[in-house]
Amino acid sequence: MSPALARNLRQLGPLCVIFGGVVVARPSAAGAAPTVHDGLSPLQVGGVGEASVGPKPSAAKPSAAKPSAAKPSGAKAPTRKPGPGHKARRFEHSVLVRPVRLVWPAADLAYQKKLSPAWSLDAGFTAGRYSPLFLKVVSDRVDEAQLTAPIGFLSGELGAAWHPNQRFYKGFRLGLDVKGVRMATTVAVQSSAEVRTEADALLIGVTPLLMTGYKYSWRSGFTLDLRLGAGPFFTQAQASGTTTATVDGAEVGSAEAQLEKAFALPWVASGIGLGWSF
Repeated sequence: MSPALARNLRQLGPLCVIFGGVVVARPSAAGAAPTVHDGLSPLQVGGVGEASVGPKPSAAKPSAAKPSAAKPSGAKAPTRKPGPGHKARRFEHSVLVRPVRLVWPAADLAYQKKLSPAWSLDAGFTAGRYSPLFLKVVSDRVDEAQLTAPIGFLSGELGAAWHPNQRFYKGFRLGLDVKGVRMATTVAVQSSAEVRTEADALLIGVTPLLMTGYKYSWRSGFTLDLRLGAGPFFTQAQASGTTTATVDGAEVGSAEAQLEKAFALPWVASGIGLGWSF
């Protein structure tokens, strides 16, 4: 090679490096068009570090998924909200007084405790004097006895009630109460025209009562309770006193007398209760 030709090739070397990346023909299958690489050097097109640049993928924006408006399968129907003046009657206690007993006079108090939607506990206490209606029944059972003093009355009861409609604050009630009674008075027995006995009498008994009634409590808490019950009253009567014999109005003798008698009476319990639930 002549020195002049070698000098010309050395001058063209840099230009080949610069423009060599514009159009480069690679050996390919027959009839294949040359691949065009823009801005790549021959080292990047072939040999070590070879990389081909194809069309850039389009940067498509991901479509935002719209929220599904479908309701879940287990969703419950919306409940109706109570109005501003509504107050739920979630009572668990009731305290009652039976004003009819005041005419005896006696104080009659009752308490009811909710145990479950269907069951409640009932308790009651009465103290005072007893009704004249029962006095006649007792007098007829003890020969010719006459009560010469009011009957002091004391009783307590405990029982359970069943609510068929599963509501403590209203509805019919069926129950069983066990009632204990203590009565004390003074009895006079005129066994004949000449013989008379005066004694202090004590009557203690117990009665199982089948009860039914109706109860209603307003949202304010005011409660009305009606009840009616009946059962046998098993009692033991005791009397101790003095028996006096008279002839033509003059006392001729006296003796200590004692009497014990067991008997059963029908017992009817009824009442109207007024009170408060909370």
